[in-house]
Amino acid sequence: MISFRNKADIPASIAIIGSMVLLVVTLGCIFLPAPKPKMTSGQVLKQKTIIESDIRRAEESVQTAKGQVARYTWQGSPQEVAPTIFARVTAISQERKLTLSAIRPAKTADVSGLVQLPFQVAVSGHFPDVAAMFREMETPTEKLSVDLVQITAGETGTDQVVATIGASAFLQAPQNTPVAPPNMQQRTTTTTTTTTP
Repeated sequence: MISFRNKADIPASIAIIGSMVLLVVTLGCIFLPAPKPKMTSGQVLKQKTIIESDIRRAEESVQTAKGQVARYTWQGSPQEVAPTIFARVTAISQERKLTLSAIRPAKTADVSGLVQLPFQVAVSGHFPDVAAMFREMETPTEKLSVDLVQITAGETGTDQVVATIGASAFLQAPQNTPVAPPNMQQRTTTTTTTTTP
């Protein structure tokens, strides 16, 4: 107890009061933020220059990334691009002497600012030719992404296989325009190519 009436209690009371003052000052130093020094106009200008430089570098990086994405994407609407892609897939199957039994377009989707045009291709033929087809579909020239390959054995005793290849083409989404699905989404394209060994 703090008491100044009795001379014997005065030193203990002073020690208690001093401890309390020291505790309050310590807590104030811990919880109150230290004042920040004011920046001079030169320092403000230097900070502004650094920030503007960072913004320019970020904008250049975005433009570089857009250029790289553009190399692997198609230009145009799904209705314009789908026939070209399907014709190219048909040509690849014919070059590999495969029997193309179906091309099945699926519903388009908006994926991170791009329009994804997925489809599946059903082919049959010799295994090495089927493998070469899906490898060729995934080259940068074709601008397709193969994401599914299902292969089953064909006739017993031959290297004939039946394959389903799932792939997607990515298109640049038009600015401020909702993604419109192609009119051919539920239609199945059937082409049969026969080869003579």
